[in-house]
Amino acid sequence: MADVKSMSLFYRLKNIMKQLTFFCFLIFFSSLSLAQTYSTNRAQAEVSGETSVASYTGVSDKLEGKMNLETNKVDFKIPIKSIDTDNNTRNRHMFEAMEVSKFPNAEFHGKIISPFDPNKKVSQTVKVKGDLTIHGKTRAFETNVQLTPKGEGIEFSSEWKINITDFGIERPSVLFMKVDDQHTISIKGILTK
Repeated sequence: MADVKSMSLFYRLKNIMKQLTFFCFLIFFSSLSLAQTYSTNRAQAEVSGETSVASYTGVSDKLEGKMNLETNKVDFKIPIKSIDTDNNTRNRHMFEAMEVSKFPNAEFHGKIISPFDPNKKVSQTVKVKGDLTIHGKTRAFETNVQLTPKGEGIEFSSEWKINITDFGIERPSVLFMKVDDQHTISIKGILTK
């Protein structure tokens, strides 16, 4: 009878050990998956444009982004009202032209489509492809991004040009001169785990 009880206890302990091992296995692989996601909510974005006589730059430190190295998925968003050109009148005209009450954010959703090795502590150029939405209009978009692993994070930077009319934005006038259609956008920041 004692042998049956000790065998029963042995099998229960063995079952508990199997369950604990499985639980630890799940936690370990879940943490690996989570460790592959990097994010920021304080990166910088700049938008630069020109007229025939002057240039301007709007700056924001409210760029939010997420990058998952397991799936290569990349998502970024910026509130348009966070962009400041250092001129209240110009800001107001920009917000009116971009209809921020209807379209408060610009967004990018896509994927890294070229190799990136976070274990190499050097700057690497990767290609990112996806959809860029500005002013409620979505366009296919592809650009190069510099990624540099640093400590527990990844530094990123990129620059590209867009035509604002491609996104349904009318070119505003400044002193009877329309702003150029082409604008340069640059982003930079650090994504952390």
